[in-house]
Amino acid sequence: IYYSHPIIPKKAMTILRPVTRLSPSNQDFLDECGIPFSFVLTPFARRSAISQADDDKFNLKRISKARASTRSKIRRASADAYPTNASLISKCTHCGSPLNPMCHFLDQWRIICSICRKTYDADFESQSKLKRISTVGKSSFDNRYGCDKDYQTTASREEYEYKKRYGVTSNKEECEMPLVEYSLPLASIYNHQTQTNDEIFTLPANLCPPLLAVFIDGTSTDGGYYERIAKLLMDMLDDSSGDYKGTRMGIFVMTSGGGLSIFDFTNPGGHLKHLWIDQCPLKVNSKFDDQGEFVSSDSDEFYNVAKLENIMTAEQIFAPLDGSGRVSVENALREIADWTISIRQACQRCNHENSGGVYLGRTLQYFLEFMGRVGYQPSDSHRINRNEYHHDSHDGYSVIDDDESTDKFMFAGGKIFCFLSQAPHEVGNSNLYNLNGRVGLGGFGGSCAEIGRRFSAHVQQEQNMMEDQGQKYSKDIEMGAAVETTSNRSSGASQTSKRNGTHGLELPEMRFLQVDEYYQDIGIASAMNAFAIEIFAFLQSERDLSETDEAYFGIPFLRLLSDRSGGCGSLLSVLPKLSENKEYKRNHDDSMLREVIARSPWKRMTAFGAMLRIRCSRSLEIDDYYQNMSSKYNSNKLAEFYNSNGIFGAVAASPQDNELYLMGACDTTHTLNFDLSITSRNGVVEDTILIDGIHEISMKPCIQTCFAYTTVVKNGNEWVTVRRLRVLTQELELTDDTESIFSSLDTEALAVPMFHKFQHYSFQHGFSALQEYASNWILSVLFCCYRSAQKLQERVNKYGHGIIRSNFFAADRILGIPGSTISAKEVLLGQGHEELQSLPLLVFSLIQSDPLRPNHGDFNPSLDARSAASTNMSNMTPDAIARCIAPRIELWSCVEETQEATSYGVGMNMKDIQNGMLSHFENVSKNELPILFVDTPSSIILYDCQNLFHQTHPSVAIIEDLPATLKKAKTNALKSYRVTPQVYSSFSKHVRMVTPTSDQLTDYLIEDSITSTTHHSFGEWCAIISDILYSETTFYK
Repeated sequence: IYYSHPIIPKKAMTILRPVTRLSPSNQDFLDECGIPFSFVLTPFARRSAISQADDDKFNLKRISKARASTRSKIRRASADAYPTNASLISKCTHCGSPLNPMCHFLDQWRIICSICRKTYDADFESQSKLKRISTVGKSSFDNRYGCDKDYQTTASREEYEYKKRYGVTSNKEECEMPLVEYSLPLASIYNHQTQTNDEIFTLPANLCPPLLAVFIDGTSTDGGYYERIAKLLMDMLDDSSGDYKGTRMGIFVMTSGGGLSIFDFTNPGGHLKHLWIDQCPLKVNSKFDDQGEFVSSDSDEFYNVAKLENIMTAEQIFAPLDGSGRVSVENALREIADWTISIRQACQRCNHENSGGVYLGRTLQYFLEFMGRVGYQPSDSHRINRNEYHHDSHDGYSVIDDDESTDKFMFAGGKIFCFLSQAPHEVGNSNLYNLNGRVGLGGFGGSCAEIGRRFSAHVQQEQNMMEDQGQKYSKDIEMGAAVETTSNRSSGASQTSKRNGTHGLELPEMRFLQVDEYYQDIGIASAMNAFAIEIFAFLQSERDLSETDEAYFGIPFLRLLSDRSGGCGSLLSVLPKLSENKEYKRNHDDSMLREVIARSPWKRMTAFGAMLRIRCSRSLEIDDYYQNMSSKYNSNKLAEFYNSNGIFGAVAASPQDNELYLMGACDTTHTLNFDLSITSRNGVVEDTILIDGIHEISMKPCIQTCFAYTTVVKNGNEWVTVRRLRVLTQELELTDDTESIFSSLDTEALAVPMFHKFQHYSFQHGFSALQEYASNWILSVLFCCYRSAQKLQERVNKYGHGIIRSNFFAADRILGIPGSTISAKEVLLGQGHEELQSLPLLVFSLIQSDPLRPNHGDFNPSLDARSAASTNMSNMTPDAIARCIAPRIELWSCVEETQEATSYGVGMNMKDIQNGMLSHFENVSKNELPILFVDTPSSIILYDCQNLFHQTHPSVAIIEDLPATLKKAKTNALKSYRVTPQVYSSFSKHVRMVTPTSDQLTDYLIEDSITSTTHHSFGEWCAIISDILYSETTFYK
């Protein structure tokens, strides 16, 4: 009776990925098993990643049919750009849920909604009451359908199409496919001749372009800072090979005291125009007044400044990157690189010697207000209908009813790049006294540790690692190398209480009050205006890396700008020293350049102005427990702002609708996480429904996501802007059996919610307390798993072996049963359970990850660096975050004929790597050693095992190049991340790569590391867990 037909295949859907393929049927059972009722959502994942339904094949057939039915070649080529109009899809008149395969048809026109479980009428008259079906104009209808012109003049075309669609019994995509995409209008223009609204479904990308707004902090006096930014942006433009998808770019220079200079691209030269913005609207923190640390003349009154539209137009600010517009942008970047002219001109009214940080928040607010007044984008907030039919705009169906959009600057959405040289004026603190946190990787790949200092110590191994011969590794700060200072090693102990704490993460005081709320509101406003904010902070190595004071940008608060707007996460970088050689300066630029390119509007498939609604069947809803719990703690507000109405990730809750979520931009790896709670009075999930109060039918619960977005797609040889609605409905298979839940666990997906839960707990109670919390959680789950096996064995003894699945071995799950193939310790740690055997390593790897590990010894990341690592890691897909905390390590043969790795899943400890090398040397080939392949989001390492093998062999061949299959594996690994990692390779003939060091490898050997608080290795940590479990199981018995 177990596991007969799971509803979701083993290869889980990558758009909505449940932590367990089976769902708990009641609250008591959910509390007992300890596994969160959680889902990982990647809303813009590629359609080809769907494994449950052949949706691409279905749409290909439909598109081919549409092409064959049209005569014009142009119309046939544009068929791909026109999925089914969303207004032609039947929707529940009670909750607004679109028709899906889980709905129950009572007859042709009466349907039971799979979400609210109410019966609604699907006839056109009932559907038209939703006020979301508008008449399609003649020209729009001709382009899309080519119907009889005589009919167009005598009847409503959409009524005709709707009745034609649902008046026949033929299969429809919304009734067969769990994932379907529909077409939404970009705008609606009133046609005075026909007195109808003409809906526009596509526009050339140059008429509705993505935007890139670059804001540069102009308060730095370091010319290298401006040169690097200009070079990064120039290289970003060169990387696209001229294919910018119609993007327009604007450049802004922020100066102290509220100054703002904007490049006017009317002429190819790019002329700077200077203006002032309002002062920060926040009140000065009185604590700083009393201490005299800041002297501020800020008041609650604003300057009487001019609106930006009275000075410049959007067309003057944003230059098209196609054609002559790029020349203007390049000229502007050259002016920035020669900062002695342009930047000093912008700052001529400011006292550069005593200047503070820029008014970042107020500048962004000023810009967003300007775009809200002069611009129009398809997800504009005025499209949200506030009439009595509140579900009318749940998924972005409504369109404007006038020609307002024709008088405005139309754009699809965009990105805002903010380059900072010091903390913004709102943050105020430029240094944290008596602290000396280090930058390390500064958030790149979710890491912030310095190379060779990720762990305070490692388990002592035998002398098995040879020093790299003939290779010297420069102390490259940008790439994570440590910076030697007199206090670098000695300051760790004095900072422990400040950094780790037991009462929540301690943050420094800000110059202004309520900066966190202020930045959060700006992030939400940016999402509503279809902009995502990206933060790039640059430390100057000579000035900012002090031996006694830690430079501080305020990234714990700046991340709210990025997180709430849908950004990819803040980054912290260190400018290379003037003494650094050219090779390592180039590595500096490569690391940041890859990030800048990946976040540009044109590099990856990007959704702009995204609107997300998640609907659940009756008795289920999104759990906002963490949102409500955060208000009980007053240590800081990071815990409160870390969650948006129950959803973790880079997303904002709409101010107008608590059930609607907004993202300014979203790419194919953008990942969110949420839990479900059971809300029925009896604590049971409903899976049946009564019809007419008499007949009871089975109707499984389901979850539906509706994702509306604007994007740029290729239509023939032209880039066009479209708006789409992606509807995914997934059925939930219920169970009340603990063994079923554990056997359906997706450990990789579990890493995402557990990271967010651990991070949220650390904000409230500190990193030291998190270590104990994580241990208690794994103890409860493993104990529940052990008891589950005991109960199942009791049933086996009573009913026989026919009731269990084939891979249940009681001797490997329960102590005292003869025939076990593993030790008693491994039995208690769940190593006899196929799905749970990696759970202890998952928890240990999470608490040892850079964002969650307490500062101790050599591991001493700054507050900014840790926060940057956290915000980048929280946006990763399940497979990426799994490789971030537990890297993929494989051994490959160097023979050209090699087809696959000789050893998969090598343990993350030096002993397992050595054993794998010995096995390969003895059993595979005596003439060559394997190649070590390490795959993480921050770096990919191809290591010559000659440097790890403690005995050299005279017959071992020298490896000159990689086999083709390993090159392909490396390429696939690079493509699996949003940002391609740095490649460290000992084997490169024609490609410039950095040679790896032994320190880099030891940083990824999690099992050899020891914890910061209890100083236990992974083996010792597991031994403590198993001892506690043994005492618990013995006591229970």
